[in-house]
Amino acid sequence: MNNTEKTDFELINETLNGNKDSYVILVERYQKFMIDIISRYVFDKEDVKDILQELIVKIYFSLPKYNIKYKFKNWVHKITLNYVLDFIRKKNSRYNYEVVDMTQQQYMFVDNSSTAEEEIVNKEILQKVYRCINSLKPKYKEVIFLRYAEGLDIPEIAEILGITVSNVKVRLHRAIKLIKKEIEIL
Repeated sequence: MNNTEKTDFELINETLNGNKDSYVILVERYQKFMIDIISRYVFDKEDVKDILQELIVKIYFSLPKYNIKYKFKNWVHKITLNYVLDFIRKKNSRYNYEVVDMTQQQYMFVDNSSTAEEEIVNKEILQKVYRCINSLKPKYKEVIFLRYAEGLDIPEIAEILGITVSNVKVRLHRAIKLIKKEIEIL
């Protein structure tokens, strides 16, 4: 079996036993995933590269704390998300933790048979939704983003955020209710 066919757990075990090549494979496996998460919150390419490098080191030194009962991908997601949010809090003057105009995702909501006028109306509605999401408290914004932008299921969100499934459901429900209320006002 070559190294790329090994499971995450096997690679983690080998890394913990001193095989740094196994960690390189883990990094290669999850690097794009981490960049995608970072890039959703941080828009400066140099900052994205710096954060990625710092996370690679942080995850390496955190491997002994990894609990195999959780999916490694979710564990990496949690560390990455927390690190990025800390970075944003520290750089608050440069970054506003917000959901930006997701052009590619807009097409999910636009009917291809729409007229130009309908598309303009749809884009305006989406912009109102983005403004509403951005006005939410971070704990609500996180669950909305993880559920609808990243497509994670509720147990995965609970695992990543370190909260209960019922807490995720409550936050999602409240966030959606707040967004609906805000949209009605607009």
